[in-house]
Amino acid sequence: MTSFILPENFSIGNAAGVCKSLDLVDQLARSGLTEITLGSITVGQRSVNSPGTVHFRTENGASINALGMPNLGIGAYANLLKQMVEIAHTAGKLLAVSIVPLRGGDLEILLHICIEADVDIIELNTGCPNVWDQGQQKRILSFDIKYLSHSLQGMLERKSVGDWSGELRVKLSPYSDPGLLAEVAKMIGSMGSKKYRITVVTCNTFPNAIMFDETKKISRAL
Repeated sequence: MTSFILPENFSIGNAAGVCKSLDLVDQLARSGLTEITLGSITVGQRSVNSPGTVHFRTENGASINALGMPNLGIGAYANLLKQMVEIAHTAGKLLAVSIVPLRGGDLEILLHICIEADVDIIELNTGCPNVWDQGQQKRILSFDIKYLSHSLQGMLERKSVGDWSGELRVKLSPYSDPGLLAEVAKMIGSMGSKKYRITVVTCNTFPNAIMFDETKKISRAL
């Protein structure tokens, strides 16, 4: 049997999307993960996209989904986050929260409840391509570099005033435009520093994909 030693700062966690409740935080706290990611969460409560858009391949365990970030909304999480942090810390794990501001003013509200609960990591999810509101597919925030820059600057400003010492992350879309990828990389690189690091999480999925089954017929459009 081959053995190896993991680096001291090595961590393993779940991706945003699978943990939305206190019960699931408790379950993951009893797993081998070193950090638990809650979310993604939004200011308003969100239901799963209809019809349900999840496809599993039983032969290899792979799946693809376009759930649309169903979550309880901050009305619930404002009361649960401190308890979730306590559960994670008691188990020796970190708690990360993936946040998605969908409207003006949402970012400050979401940051506030995360900082109040003293979560360990705040992840700004700008890459979800499956957000629908009143029958309209919303713009993917990763491709709006002005919005991205403004949001990250706002997060850094909250961190710089000293009321929170956790880690900042940003989750991005895959960029098919190499020019835009370079712009985003340069922008994020110019903001980071030894004192205020921004960790990049890659990556979400391309929007409006089509999956074919073994008969070459469309089995799912996402």
